Amino acid sequence: MAATREMAGKVETLRSALEAGDVDAVGPLLHEAWTQKRSLSDSVTNPEIDDIYERARAAGSTGGKLLGAGAGGFLLLAHPDHDRLAAALQGYPKPTFRGGHGRLRDHLSEIASHRVDHRAR
Repeated sequence: MAATREMAGKVETLRSALEAGDVDAVGPLLHEAWTQKRSLSDSVTNPEIDDIYERARAAGSTGGKLLGAGAGGFLLLAHPDHDRLAAALQGYPKPTFRGGHGRLRDHLSEIASHRVDHRAR
């Protein structure tokens, strides 16, 4: 229960980083959340996902998040070099975002500016 509360507490930190366009802060925050979530249950991940994540980290990825549900989804990875990440993940589906830090910062700022605050409901 404490790990869940700690993860929830990081939401505001991540929100602030996104709103400020601080791309460099996103990866480490995602990594912290990933390691905390993995500590909650063995069913959070599987050997293939672990392999992808570890390959990405070894190639310089600063963090990631598993998105989707059950039988499908994708792994969002924060990485400064698309080509290096693609090379590290050969044999897996290719990464599709090729924005670089500047374009990603613009994209994250756009997302943050259109966010919906669900707490207000």
